Amino acid sequence: MTADDKVHHINSLAEWQSLLSSNTYVGVDFFADWCPPCKAIAPVFQQLAAKHGIPGVLAFAKVHVEQVRDVAAMYGITSMPTFMFFKEGKQVAVNGQRMIMGADPRSLGAAAEKLGGLAQKRAAAGSGSGSADDVLDGNQVQPIILGLRHLSDHPATQLNVRQPKGAFDLPE
Repeated sequence: MTADDKVHHINSLAEWQSLLSSNTYVGVDFFADWCPPCKAIAPVFQQLAAKHGIPGVLAFAKVHVEQVRDVAAMYGITSMPTFMFFKEGKQVAVNGQRMIMGADPRSLGAAAEKLGGLAQKRAAAGSGSGSADDVLDGNQVQPIILGLRHLSDHPATQLNVRQPKGAFDLPE
């Protein structure tokens, strides 16, 4: 990665794993050199990375599917460009999309804006103190508490499910 180019160019599985583990959020472009739509959207992806990238919080990466086949195969990439998003090393949906297939600058820009906003909040909160309850797709998932109880007079086990009251407020 150069100073002018805030996009990480991944050359190996080890580099990919290192990037995922050293950033809270990652947006990735799976591409091929021979792909015209990949070439068309590349400047958009680079601009989004320059605008929203925050070292250690939000990284943008490119994975050449023919040169880093093991990473592309991990995610079942079959068409290019394909964009995916990760939080704490796990693939997530952003604005309801787990991936964007094709050169769709509007969807890509909206996803980058969402990640950028979350990254700014995380950076403002300080490293390591950001909320684990960031909402990426507009759906807030309320935590539940599961409890198993074995009743001595019944051979079956009882499953209790309840939501905690006010203990886990999610950010707006």
